[in-house]
Amino acid sequence: MRRAGGHGTTGAMEQSEPITVAEIPPEQLAAAAEPLPRLRRLEGRWLVPDSAFAAQMALKERLISAMPERVLGAIPGSEASIEEAVEVVTAETGLRPEGTPLERLARATQADICLLQAQDGAHVLIAAALCFPSGWTLSEKLGRSMDRIHVPVPPYDEAIGRRVERMFANLRPGEIVWRANLMRHDDFRLFRAKTEAEPHDEPGLPEARRWLRSERQTLMRLPRSGAILFAIHTSMARSPAAGGA
Repeated sequence: MRRAGGHGTTGAMEQSEPITVAEIPPEQLAAAAEPLPRLRRLEGRWLVPDSAFAAQMALKERLISAMPERVLGAIPGSEASIEEAVEVVTAETGLRPEGTPLERLARATQADICLLQAQDGAHVLIAAALCFPSGWTLSEKLGRSMDRIHVPVPPYDEAIGRRVERMFANLRPGEIVWRANLMRHDDFRLFRAKTEAEPHDEPGLPEARRWLRSERQTLMRLPRSGAILFAIHTSMARSPAAGGA
């Protein structure tokens, strides 16, 4: 069932204009400033659309249509977890899209959805509907553990990896937690897949880059399969420090 593939062209659906919100929510910026791997408890709705919803969903549809092998992927044996994730996500958003289970998962929410399952003492990526990757390639990460997924992310070291695994192991069905990150780029594209071998550094000072990119990451444990559902809601905004350039 593994579908995520190589590096086909994105020319047919290249994002030509920024898709932005007016600002990254202050609460999200505050969460992004907290050290890894701190998580916050969440009550109430956990998949909340923002002003970029329509444009992001249209881009997702183009990506799914043009190159499903690059944005959808799963390993054998993940089918039940995917179906359960579709049930949970559609119940939250109220959307009932058509397609394969992974296509429905992608179309049911503005967020990207990754599923992780405990195997041999570590949580591995078993499936994902990932239209807006930030510097990683789905096909390289499927079936990998969290520490391997985060290569080459400098802040994610062995000590952080152990703490993340403990938190995942202690996450109970019904609990919802979240965190956020904040990155600065000169590239406004939401689909920013990069292989591990590609350069990840950008020239210039981070504070001078034109775009803020923030991921609101929400986690919960699915009650039947026991998989961790990891939702990634990506927001882009102009950097105030970079002015109107």
